[in-house]
Amino acid sequence: MKKMKTMLVMMLAALAPFTFTSCDDEVYWYDDPWWYVYDDGSYYWNTDYYYDTSYDYMDEGLTVLDEAQVLAGEWRGTMQYYTAADKSVAEFNVNMLFVQNNPRAIKGTGIEVDSYNGESQTLNFTWYIDANSGDIYIRYDGSDNTFVLDINARDKGFYLSEASGEFYGYMLGTNNNDAAYFNMVRSEANAKPATRAAGTKAFGQKQIQKPTFGNVAGRLVQR
Repeated sequence: MKKMKTMLVMMLAALAPFTFTSCDDEVYWYDDPWWYVYDDGSYYWNTDYYYDTSYDYMDEGLTVLDEAQVLAGEWRGTMQYYTAADKSVAEFNVNMLFVQNNPRAIKGTGIEVDSYNGESQTLNFTWYIDANSGDIYIRYDGSDNTFVLDINARDKGFYLSEASGEFYGYMLGTNNNDAAYFNMVRSEANAKPATRAAGTKAFGQKQIQKPTFGNVAGRLVQR
C-alpha cells in the first residue's frame, strides 16, 4: 500500500506542470488584436502644439510641413474598417479630402465620403501632424473617435508619396479599438500637371503588410 501511495504522489507531481501550463494558455489578452496597444494613452489627440509654427525635420531634410503639403488634397480608393464592438469588417469605397488651415499649417480639416452599392455617407474630420514624430492624427466630428497613422511602424504604418500619388496604410484607434486599412491614390483632379516635374517627397514605410482582419462584407459603417 505504501508503495502505491508513493507512485500516486509521483504521478500527481508529474502532472502538476501541465495543469498550470493550460491555465497560462487562457490569458485573454492574447485574443486582442495587435492594434489595441494604441489605446493605452501613448497616442492621443494633443491640443497643446502650436501647429502653425513648428516644422521639425525628418529624414532626408524633409519637414512635417512638407508632409502636410503632400497630404493636402483629394484621395480616392477603398477602405476596410474593423469595428471592435462586434468584431465585424466592412469594405467600401472612400474619398478623403485634406485641407490645410493655411499654406504653412500642419493641421486642418477634411471630408470623407464613403460609398457602397449606391449608398453613401459623409463624415467631417479634423487632422494634424505631430511635429515631433510625423504621425498623422484624425478625429471624426460627432463621435470624436480619434485615429493615428504611425509613420514609424514598419509593417502596420502608412506610406504617402508625392511622386507616385499613393497613400495607403493603417488608421488605428487611440480612444477606441477600431482600426482601418485604406488604399488610395491622388484624385486626377488634384494631380500634378504632366508638364511639371514629379515631386520626390515620401513619408512612412513603403512595405506595408496587407490586412488580416477576418471576413469582409461590403457595406457602410455608421461612425
